[in-house]
Amino acid sequence: MLDRRIIALILMLCLGIGLLWWSWKIPAGVALQAEQGMTSSQRYYLDLGGTWSSFSSLRQAWAGMNDTGTRKSKLLMIPTSQEFEVAARRFRLNPEWSARTMLLVMNGVEGETQVYLNGVDNAHLIGTLAGSGVRDVVEIPAAAFRYGEDNILFIRLSKVSDNALFTVPGLEGGRMLGKVYLEGASESSLEPPRLDISWEGNMAKVNLKTLIKHHGFMEQGPWTVQAVVSDGSALVVEQALTIQGDGSTEQVAAFDLQIPDARRWSPKDPYLYQVHLTVSNAKGDRDDLAFPLGLRSLIMSEGKWQLNGEELKIQGIGISPAKQFAIRSSGQVESWLREQLAKGINLVYFNGPIPDEIWLQAADRLGIGIWAEWPLSLRPAKSLHEPAAMRPLVTVGNFHPSLWAWTVGKGLDALPNTKAKDYLHKAEQETTASLAFYLRKVGADPQGFPVERSPELIGDKIQGNWGEVVLGERTVPTSLWPREQMAAVVWAVLSVIVWLLNVRAVSWRYREIREKKPKRRLRSAWFWHGAAVLVREGALAGIITALAFRLPSELGPWFPHSWPLLELIQAQSPWLWWAVLGGIFTFGRLLQVGLVAPYQPGSPHPLGLVYWLERRYRWHVVVALLWALSPLGIPLLFALGAYIIFNILFMPWRIVDVRRAGGRYSPFFILPGIVGLGLVGLGIFFGRDILFLINFLFA
Repeated sequence: MLDRRIIALILMLCLGIGLLWWSWKIPAGVALQAEQGMTSSQRYYLDLGGTWSSFSSLRQAWAGMNDTGTRKSKLLMIPTSQEFEVAARRFRLNPEWSARTMLLVMNGVEGETQVYLNGVDNAHLIGTLAGSGVRDVVEIPAAAFRYGEDNILFIRLSKVSDNALFTVPGLEGGRMLGKVYLEGASESSLEPPRLDISWEGNMAKVNLKTLIKHHGFMEQGPWTVQAVVSDGSALVVEQALTIQGDGSTEQVAAFDLQIPDARRWSPKDPYLYQVHLTVSNAKGDRDDLAFPLGLRSLIMSEGKWQLNGEELKIQGIGISPAKQFAIRSSGQVESWLREQLAKGINLVYFNGPIPDEIWLQAADRLGIGIWAEWPLSLRPAKSLHEPAAMRPLVTVGNFHPSLWAWTVGKGLDALPNTKAKDYLHKAEQETTASLAFYLRKVGADPQGFPVERSPELIGDKIQGNWGEVVLGERTVPTSLWPREQMAAVVWAVLSVIVWLLNVRAVSWRYREIREKKPKRRLRSAWFWHGAAVLVREGALAGIITALAFRLPSELGPWFPHSWPLLELIQAQSPWLWWAVLGGIFTFGRLLQVGLVAPYQPGSPHPLGLVYWLERRYRWHVVVALLWALSPLGIPLLFALGAYIIFNILFMPWRIVDVRRAGGRYSPFFILPGIVGLGLVGLGIFFGRDILFLINFLFA
């Protein structure tokens, strides 16, 4: 039968877990400003950014949006840096949209995406995609909408299984970092083109390929496709093509535009031409795209950057994801870039997510360079995607003269690897308008990549004959636990008091555990030994909680993306985590001794055996004091290390005590053994990642 004290402990633990679950919060993100990449004067346009409703499942979203749910939704601003699982929004369309093909355009999607319209079953699933990080489009049949009345759009996101280090399959949630909108296009529409710019003297040759998508079967062609380049006031070059129908739903239109005496884009003169593409047929159907175009040449020669034939000395600065999002949220993108230019910075390195159009367009206008990363940081070569999968990123980047470089690989295998070499070779071929770089650890093999473009990442700096980029400055982690110092001091004082009262308490023997009518002095000793158990486990829980709330979610250049699990932990109350961990550790100690007690001499009561064993744990006061003294410069890890070391050092005394009483100490390893096997299983599950990380750090 359970002792009432054990029942009280279990009830308190259940209460703590219940409060933690009831107050559970999703890590708060920030609403982001965004810009549309290309514009069309012929398409109907409906911005779907702004306030959405957030849910944890499609079923809950359907119930919530139809006012049948018992739980209210949470509000979510899209675009946002916050992860979510399901978002829903109501909108209306004018009946005149019914003659158009609907395109749902989503920018900056990170995650596997399912889109539902006016329902959440398979019959209402209108599209699935794996977010590319830039522009993704879902075509929606016009008949799927309800015109003149409410429509409900549901977007479900989940993590992309991209084989990155320590990813957990099935972990829910994704992000939408860019603009979301509906476009009503004609039966034939233009896709964003792919550009290739070359030079012959001062003549710029622009190879432009665009895809014409036919959304219906009413048209038979021919189609006239026209490309016009202007300088904002006068026509520079114009070219038209006639394309005959061939029965396919997609056709390519290719232009070779020659611009004599082209004005080159440069930091000193960030000049942009204007390009206008149109497609039309004899029936009057028409579509168009307009976008700015900067003409420049960028190569690396003799280990130095050459922009428009002149040496470009790089003085760069890195920007973390958190800072990138904060600046976008405040609407200070252009002013922040101006500040960097005033400091002599001419390049910004985006460590993590792909920069949104709002960054790229501002950089184009101001004349500052951008260095972005492919989302392939720190992973084994055998887990890399084919470089062709990054083509959407490269295509978008080709429109922006400010995008000077891509990091196509970072922290691959430290030793020579055939697959890594093949991957880097293909990646270099994909990046035509920008320089391709491979960042490696000091001493790591360049994997056959040109040495001048495979610099070693030393600390937080990328350096070469061409200049340097400072990715970030090391900062002392600050605690996200408000009043942690107060908690540590109070707990240290409590530990000292309990320690003193334990020292003063009467000494007692193993056989006295079975006392049915203990004397007052023995009862007092039992009480303070029991208090020592709670204080010791509470100190351990407090130290672990403090460490969790001091860890930064962004761990520097090699780990640009935040740790979702750590962010999730830090979004909750540290006081509740402390209480729950303390309860778990105390209950674990009781469970460990409870498994052993029946096999010890006299089958003592588990609580009595716990109190008796606690005599060898009086060193806990040192651990609590180390926690309280951490603001004086004593690392918090010292406190955790002291707990582990003291536990090991005093183990022989505990073993001798048990053996003198006629028992065996080996059964005490049953519960730790089970926990150890669980950790081994976890290590096996992540074995490949652990081996890669060890090899990366120590090879």
